Amino acid sequence: MTQITEQQLKLFLMQSIENATMMIPDCKTFIYSRGKYIKELQDNGCGGGNFLMALGMFATIGFLANLYWILSGKDFNAPKDGDVKDDVSTEIAFGKLIKDVPSSVVNLGLLVAEAGRVWNYFRNKLAHIASPAQPVRTFSPSSPRADFLTHLARDNRPAFVKEDGHNWICEIDLLTFRVEQTKDWLMEKLDKNEFKYEDLARAFVWVQKNY
Repeated sequence: MTQITEQQLKLFLMQSIENATMMIPDCKTFIYSRGKYIKELQDNGCGGGNFLMALGMFATIGFLANLYWILSGKDFNAPKDGDVKDDVSTEIAFGKLIKDVPSSVVNLGLLVAEAGRVWNYFRNKLAHIASPAQPVRTFSPSSPRADFLTHLARDNRPAFVKEDGHNWICEIDLLTFRVEQTKDWLMEKLDKNEFKYEDLARAFVWVQKNY
Protein backbone atom coordinates (compact mmCIF):
# COMPACT_ATOMS: atom_id res chain seq x y z
CA MET A 1 0.00 0.00 0.00
CA THR A 2 1.36 3.41 -1.00
CA GLN A 3 2.07 5.73 1.93
CA ILE A 4 0.18 9.00 1.93
CA THR A 5 2.56 11.88 1.28
CA GLU A 6 3.00 14.81 3.62
CA GLN A 7 1.47 17.13 1.04
CA GLN A 8 -1.61 14.90 0.74
CA LEU A 9 -2.03 14.87 4.51
CA LYS A 10 -1.74 18.65 4.67
CA LEU A 11 -4.28 19.16 1.88
CA PHE A 12 -6.71 16.76 3.56
CA LEU A 13 -6.40 18.54 6.91
CA MET A 14 -6.70 21.99 5.37
CA GLN A 15 -9.87 20.92 3.57
CA SER A 16 -11.16 19.44 6.82
CA ILE A 17 -10.59 22.81 8.49
CA GLU A 18 -12.49 24.54 5.68
CA ASN A 19 -15.38 22.11 6.11
CA ALA A 20 -15.43 22.51 9.89
CA THR A 21 -15.49 26.30 9.77
CA MET A 22 -18.47 26.80 7.48
CA MET A 23 -20.50 28.18 10.37
CA ILE A 24 -18.33 31.30 10.41
CA PRO A 25 -20.06 32.84 7.36
CA ASP A 26 -23.41 31.73 8.82
CA CYS A 27 -22.62 33.75 11.94
CA LYS A 28 -21.59 36.69 9.81
CA THR A 29 -25.06 36.57 8.29
CA PHE A 30 -26.52 37.29 11.72
CA ILE A 31 -24.15 40.22 12.19
CA TYR A 32 -24.83 41.68 8.75
CA SER A 33 -28.60 41.32 9.14
CA ARG A 34 -28.52 42.88 12.59
CA GLY A 35 -26.66 45.85 11.19
CA LYS A 36 -28.72 46.44 8.07
CA TYR A 37 -32.18 45.43 9.32
CA ILE A 38 -32.02 46.31 13.02
CA LYS A 39 -35.31 48.23 12.95
CA GLU A 40 -37.26 45.41 11.25
CA LEU A 41 -35.78 42.82 13.60
CA GLN A 42 -36.72 44.82 16.66
CA ASP A 43 -40.22 45.57 15.35
CA ASN A 44 -40.86 41.87 14.77
CA GLY A 45 -39.54 40.65 18.11
CA CYS A 46 -36.54 38.87 16.60
CA GLY A 47 -33.45 37.96 18.59
CA GLY A 48 -29.87 38.64 17.64
CA GLY A 49 -28.78 35.04 17.07
CA ASN A 50 -26.68 35.08 20.26
CA PHE A 51 -27.06 31.48 21.38
CA LEU A 52 -27.02 29.92 17.92
CA MET A 53 -23.86 31.83 17.10
CA ALA A 54 -22.26 30.78 20.38
CA LEU A 55 -23.06 27.11 19.80
CA GLY A 56 -21.59 27.29 16.32
CA MET A 57 -18.43 29.13 17.29
CA PHE A 58 -17.69 26.94 20.31
CA ALA A 59 -18.18 23.84 18.16
CA THR A 60 -15.82 25.29 15.57
CA ILE A 61 -13.07 26.38 17.93
CA GLY A 62 -13.41 23.04 19.74
CA PHE A 63 -12.60 21.25 16.50
CA LEU A 64 -9.63 23.55 15.86
CA ALA A 65 -8.38 23.04 19.42
CA ASN A 66 -8.59 19.25 19.22
CA LEU A 67 -6.89 19.19 15.83
CA TYR A 68 -4.11 21.48 17.05
CA TRP A 69 -3.67 19.30 20.15
CA ILE A 70 -2.90 16.28 17.96
CA LEU A 71 -0.76 18.21 15.49
CA SER A 72 1.33 19.47 18.41
CA GLY A 73 2.35 15.93 19.28
CA LYS A 74 -0.12 15.48 22.11
CA ASP A 75 -1.88 12.15 22.36
CA PHE A 76 -5.24 10.99 23.52
CA ASN A 77 -5.22 8.89 26.68
CA ALA A 78 -4.64 5.19 26.22
CA PRO A 79 -7.66 2.88 26.44
CA LYS A 80 -8.51 1.75 29.96
CA ASP A 81 -9.06 -1.96 30.64
CA GLY A 82 -8.44 -2.64 26.97
CA ASP A 83 -11.74 -1.34 25.66
CA VAL A 84 -12.78 2.01 27.15
CA LYS A 85 -11.22 5.07 25.54
CA ASP A 86 -11.07 8.19 27.70
CA ASP A 87 -10.35 11.02 25.26
CA VAL A 88 -8.60 14.16 26.36
CA SER A 89 -11.12 16.81 27.24
CA THR A 90 -11.67 19.52 24.66
CA GLU A 91 -11.37 21.96 27.57
CA ILE A 92 -7.72 20.98 27.92
CA ALA A 93 -7.10 21.30 24.20
CA PHE A 94 -8.82 24.70 24.30
CA GLY A 95 -6.42 25.75 27.05
CA LYS A 96 -3.39 24.74 24.97
CA LEU A 97 -4.75 26.68 22.02
CA ILE A 98 -5.10 29.78 24.18
CA LYS A 99 -1.56 29.28 25.50
CA ASP A 100 0.03 28.91 22.06
CA VAL A 101 -1.87 31.40 19.90
CA PRO A 102 -0.33 34.87 20.38
CA SER A 103 -2.87 37.37 21.72
CA SER A 104 -1.53 39.82 19.16
CA VAL A 105 -2.84 37.46 16.47
CA VAL A 106 -6.07 36.29 18.13
CA ASN A 107 -7.38 38.40 21.00
CA LEU A 108 -9.62 36.03 22.94
CA GLY A 109 -9.00 37.82 26.23
CA LEU A 110 -8.38 34.63 28.22
CA LEU A 111 -5.59 33.21 30.32
CA VAL A 112 -4.91 29.48 30.21
CA ALA A 113 -6.09 29.09 33.82
CA GLU A 114 -9.47 30.56 32.84
CA ALA A 115 -10.08 28.38 29.78
CA GLY A 116 -11.84 25.46 31.46
CA ARG A 117 -14.15 27.69 33.47
CA VAL A 118 -15.14 29.74 30.42
CA TRP A 119 -15.63 26.60 28.33
CA ASN A 120 -17.98 25.24 30.97
CA TYR A 121 -19.88 28.52 31.41
CA PHE A 122 -20.65 28.84 27.72
CA ARG A 123 -20.08 25.75 25.58
CA ASN A 124 -21.09 23.05 28.06
CA LYS A 125 -24.12 24.86 29.40
CA LEU A 126 -25.38 25.74 25.92
CA ALA A 127 -24.82 22.20 24.65
CA HIS A 128 -26.44 20.44 27.59
CA ILE A 129 -29.11 22.75 29.00
CA ALA A 130 -29.57 25.20 26.09
CA SER A 131 -28.66 28.24 28.17
CA PRO A 132 -25.24 29.65 29.13
CA ALA A 133 -24.24 30.31 32.72
CA GLN A 134 -22.92 33.77 31.78
CA PRO A 135 -24.17 36.37 29.27
CA VAL A 136 -23.65 36.05 25.51
CA ARG A 137 -23.77 39.55 24.07
CA THR A 138 -24.14 40.91 20.55
CA PHE A 139 -23.65 44.39 19.20
CA SER A 140 -26.37 46.32 17.38
CA PRO A 141 -26.14 49.74 15.74
CA SER A 142 -28.44 52.51 16.93
CA SER A 143 -29.63 52.88 13.35
CA PRO A 144 -29.26 50.68 10.26
CA ARG A 145 -25.81 50.61 8.67
CA ALA A 146 -24.77 48.42 5.74
CA ASP A 147 -21.11 48.48 6.79
CA PHE A 148 -21.76 47.01 10.26
CA LEU A 149 -20.09 43.68 9.42
CA THR A 150 -16.90 45.28 8.12
CA HIS A 151 -16.96 47.71 11.05
CA LEU A 152 -16.89 44.86 13.57
CA ALA A 153 -14.30 42.94 11.55
CA ARG A 154 -11.85 45.76 12.30
CA ASP A 155 -12.66 45.72 16.03
CA ASN A 156 -9.80 44.02 17.89
CA ARG A 157 -11.29 44.01 21.36
CA PRO A 158 -11.24 40.66 23.21
CA ALA A 159 -13.97 38.10 22.61
CA PHE A 160 -14.31 37.38 26.34
CA VAL A 161 -14.56 40.09 28.96
CA LYS A 162 -14.55 39.68 32.74
CA GLU A 163 -16.74 42.22 34.53
CA ASP A 164 -16.84 42.88 38.28
CA GLY A 165 -13.86 40.58 38.69
CA HIS A 166 -15.80 37.34 38.23
CA ASN A 167 -18.64 37.60 35.69
CA TRP A 168 -17.70 36.62 32.14
CA ILE A 169 -19.32 37.99 29.01
CA CYS A 170 -18.92 36.35 25.62
CA GLU A 171 -18.91 39.00 22.90
CA ILE A 172 -20.16 36.59 20.27
CA ASP A 173 -19.79 38.92 17.29
CA LEU A 174 -16.13 39.39 18.17
CA LEU A 175 -15.70 35.67 18.88
CA THR A 176 -16.84 34.97 15.32
CA PHE A 177 -13.89 36.94 13.97
CA ARG A 178 -11.50 35.49 16.57
CA VAL A 179 -12.45 31.96 15.51
CA GLU A 180 -11.81 32.92 11.90
CA GLN A 181 -8.40 34.31 12.90
CA THR A 182 -7.65 31.05 14.76
CA LYS A 183 -8.52 29.11 11.63
CA ASP A 184 -6.17 31.31 9.56
CA TRP A 185 -3.40 30.90 12.16
CA LEU A 186 -3.63 27.10 12.07
CA MET A 187 -3.86 26.99 8.28
CA GLU A 188 -0.71 29.10 8.04
CA LYS A 189 1.16 26.73 10.36
CA LEU A 190 0.13 23.80 8.16
CA ASP A 191 1.15 25.68 5.03
CA LYS A 192 4.57 26.47 6.54
CA ASN A 193 5.22 22.78 7.38
CA GLU A 194 5.43 23.36 11.12
CA PHE A 195 4.10 19.91 12.08
CA LYS A 196 5.80 16.51 11.94
CA TYR A 197 4.71 13.87 9.46
CA GLU A 198 3.69 11.43 12.19
CA ASP A 199 1.46 14.07 13.81
CA LEU A 200 -0.12 14.95 10.48
CA ALA A 201 -0.83 11.24 9.99
CA ARG A 202 -2.37 10.91 13.47
CA ALA A 203 -4.54 13.96 12.81
CA PHE A 204 -5.61 12.42 9.50
CA VAL A 205 -6.74 9.25 11.26
CA TRP A 206 -8.50 11.23 13.99
CA VAL A 207 -10.47 13.35 11.51
CA GLN A 208 -11.47 10.33 9.45
CA LYS A 209 -12.62 8.48 12.56
CA ASN A 210 -14.52 11.32 14.21
CA TYR A 211 -15.78 13.46 11.35
